[in-house]
Amino acid sequence: MLSAMNSGHEGSMCTIHANGPRQALSKLRTYAMMAEEALPARALTEMISEAIDLVVHLRLDPQSGRRLVASIYEVTGMEQDAVAGSELFGLGDAGGALAWTGIRPRCAGRLHGGGFPWERIGGGERVD
Repeated sequence: MLSAMNSGHEGSMCTIHANGPRQALSKLRTYAMMAEEALPARALTEMISEAIDLVVHLRLDPQSGRRLVASIYEVTGMEQDAVAGSELFGLGDAGGALAWTGIRPRCAGRLHGGGFPWERIGGGERVD
């Protein structure tokens, strides 16, 4: 999967089961380390940090039984031997609506080009 994501083609999607975005990235690295190629951990971390822009974490709402977006996390690169990033949107402590954390993503230009309304979000609006 990481090789395909690093091939230079825009856009890919995969699913991994984890309790949050950081754990998902960690599990992806661990699973890749288990492959026959046996790439070094640092090389895999670099591949992940170069291939992945955003991690969308879903959680199950126990009341409705539906999956809800709980967090949108941007991968920003590497810090030492770890994938670095920031949560862009998240649920508050009480849950409810997804709210912008105030961090403007590095990929904002590409998202805006795709129709994402940053002018609305910059005003502090919640995302429905």
